Amino acid sequence: MDWMLVLSIASLLIGVLGVVIGIYGLRKAKTAGQAARVARQALLNQRAAEDFQEMTRTAISLASSIRTSNWDRTAELATDLRSDIAEALGAWSRILKSIEKDKFQVASASMKSLIELLPGHQGDIQTERQQAILSQCDFVIEVVSEVAGRLKYEEEP
Repeated sequence: MDWMLVLSIASLLIGVLGVVIGIYGLRKAKTAGQAARVARQALLNQRAAEDFQEMTRTAISLASSIRTSNWDRTAELATDLRSDIAEALGAWSRILKSIEKDKFQVASASMKSLIELLPGHQGDIQTERQQAILSQCDFVIEVVSEVAGRLKYEEEP
């Protein structure tokens, strides 16, 4: 048997083996990259869900301060919540669905309107006006709770 033929066949086998190993390594890297992307997205969703849950807690505290006519606290919480909503629109715009973005813009406008309806300091207001303020707050609670719930239980982006 000719040694050149043996060496050629051995080189061919080594080359094929190298290609197979290369393909296997590429597949593994692709799978690892996909796993890393999924893990990053899950972490991003978790962080967003936590932010929206915190906004929900703030909105619930706001509703409580409205019910007890604590207008100084109401003004403080409404201002914080309006800022949080604006921040969420910027920070989480890739995660929010189009309809959710629209709802958040309406919620931000509701917070602005709510702030404008508040009496100065601990003044009294009519029950109808208090109900209107509470209604705007309830809308915000629904919007942020809905997004928090979706993100909390969403498995894939």
